[in-house]
Amino acid sequence: MLQNKKAFLIMMLLMISLACSVSRSKANDNQDSAPIAEQSQSQAADTPKLDYNVGNRTEVISPNSFLSLAKNYSYTDTNTGLSRTYVILENNSTDPLDIITLFTGKMTWFDEDNQVIDEIDIRVANNIFPQEKQKFESYPEPTKVNGRKISLVRFELTNVETAKSYNNAEFKDRINKQNWSHPFVSITPGAFRIEPWLMDLSMGISKVTVKNNYNSKFNIKVVGLYFNENNELIGVGASGIFELAALATADVDVAVTSLSSVPARIEYYAEMDYYLGVTEMMDILYP
Repeated sequence: MLQNKKAFLIMMLLMISLACSVSRSKANDNQDSAPIAEQSQSQAADTPKLDYNVGNRTEVISPNSFLSLAKNYSYTDTNTGLSRTYVILENNSTDPLDIITLFTGKMTWFDEDNQVIDEIDIRVANNIFPQEKQKFESYPEPTKVNGRKISLVRFELTNVETAKSYNNAEFKDRINKQNWSHPFVSITPGAFRIEPWLMDLSMGISKVTVKNNYNSKFNIKVVGLYFNENNELIGVGASGIFELAALATADVDVAVTSLSSVPARIEYYAEMDYYLGVTEMMDILYP
C-alpha cells in the first residue's frame, strides 16, 4: 500500500513537472540565485502552506578533487514516511578533457543503531562537462525501512571516469581545443510562490527565464536548489525536460515539494540531456 501511494505521488509530480509552461521571453544572463520574496514568509490566510519534511544527515565521499559533492540533501516525508536523497555533482575542473563520462559507487542508509537499512550500487553513464552540474537521486526501499528512523545517508563514489580515458587521440584533441564558455544556459530567477498540489498537499513554484548561450538546441531541465539562512540545502526541485532552441530564451516553472524548512534563497542551474554521450554532445555544441 505504501509503495502504491509512493508511486502515485511520484507519478503526479512528474505529470505536473512535464506540464510546466514554456514561452518566449528576454533574460538577464548573469543571475542564477534569488532571495525568497517577502510575501512567501508571511502568507495570506487563504494561501496554502507547505508541509515541511525531516532532514537526514548525509555524508559524501569522492575520489576526485575536482568533483564537488558539497551540495546534498536527504529527507523523510512527514506524511508518507518515505525518504529520498539528492546529491549535486559539480564538475569544478577547467580542463576540457575532464568531462565526466561515468561514475560508480554506493549509497547506504543507516538507522539510529548504525545498522544498514538499505544500500544500492551506483553506476551512471553521463556527461558532466567542466563547470557544469548534474543531480543524482535515490531512495531506500520502504519495506526495508519498515518504520525505522534514518539517521545517516552515505554517498560514496569509488570511481570517476573522464574523456581522458578515451583511446581516440583525434577526438581527444578536438575536445582539448575547445574554449568552454559557461554556463551553457543562463538563468534569471523569478518570484517564489506556494500553490495547492495534490489532495491536501502544496508545492513551491518559481518561474525562471532561461537563455541558451549556444547556437545549437538543447534538451534540458532546470533544477532548483533551496537553502536556509545557514546556507544549508533544504530542498531540491526541478522543471520538466524541454527543448531550448539555439540562442533562444524561454520561461519555465520550477517546482519543489521536498522542503524541510522555509527557504531563504534559491539557486538554479540547467542540466543537459545526460542520455546523450560525449560524442553526441560535442556534435551539438560544436557541429
